[in-house]
Amino acid sequence: MSNLSTMDLIQMDINKFMVQLFHKGDPEKILDGSPWLLKNNMIILKKVTVGEHLVVIQMTTAKIWVQVHQHLFGFMDVSIGAFVGSDIGKMVK
Repeated sequence: MSNLSTMDLIQMDINKFMVQLFHKGDPEKILDGSPWLLKNNMIILKKVTVGEHLVVIQMTTAKIWVQVHQHLFGFMDVSIGAFVGSDIGKMVK
C-alpha cells in the first residue's frame, strides 16, 4: 500500500502481532482495504482501544467479500444476497 507512514511490528504471542502506526489516517486505510492475505493466509485485523489486554483479545472474525456465480436473473438484490450470505455470517453492507 502506498503513502503509508512508518510502522512498528511487535510480536505479542504465537501468530499474534501488534502493528503500531504513526499517522492518524493509516488505520482507516488499512482496515478499509481488508481483507488482507499473506501467502494465502488471512490476516485478521482489529483496532484496539486503551486498556485492552493485547494477548487475550479474541481474533476470530473478519469482514470478507463474497461473490456468488451463476445466480438466477431477477434474484440479484440485497435481500437475496443477505439470505444467501446468512449461512456464512452477518451481512455488513
